[in-house]
Amino acid sequence: MKRIRATVVVIHQGKILGFDAEDPATGQRYFFLPGGAIEDQETPSDCAVREAFEETGYRVRLIPGAECIKKYDFEWNGNLYECTTYFFLGSLASDARTEVHDSTYHLGVVWLSLDEIKNALSYSKEIYDAVAELIAREAHRQDF
Repeated sequence: MKRIRATVVVIHQGKILGFDAEDPATGQRYFFLPGGAIEDQETPSDCAVREAFEETGYRVRLIPGAECIKKYDFEWNGNLYECTTYFFLGSLASDARTEVHDSTYHLGVVWLSLDEIKNALSYSKEIYDAVAELIAREAHRQDF
C-alpha cells in the first residue's frame, strides 16, 4: 500500500515531541513523531500541523524552508506501507496543550532528549536520517 504522509519534528528545550504507540497486530512499541496521511485538498504542511495537534495536543508552527522528503517501507497493523513522507521542522506555537483523544494505539505524549532519538528511531534508518538532517538545520539556524 502506498501512503503519502507528513510529519513534524518539533524541538523545544533540547527535546523532541512525539508519542508512544503500540502496533495493534504485533504489540511492538514505538516512539512516533506526530504525523499521518495527507488528506484530500490538504497540503503536506497543513497535514503536519493538523496531525501534531491531533496526536499531541500542541499547536505548532513550521519553520520555512526546513523540510525534507524520505521514502521507506513501514509495517503497521499487519500491513506493509510504501511511505513517502514530508518531514518539516517545527516549533511550539504555544506551551498550552489540550488533551489528546486519539486511537487506542496511542499510549501518551512524550518529549525525548536529543541523545535518546537515535535509539528511539532505530526501527527506521530513513526516519532517523530525516530527523538528524532537520536537527542539524536547527543547530545551524540557531547559530545565526
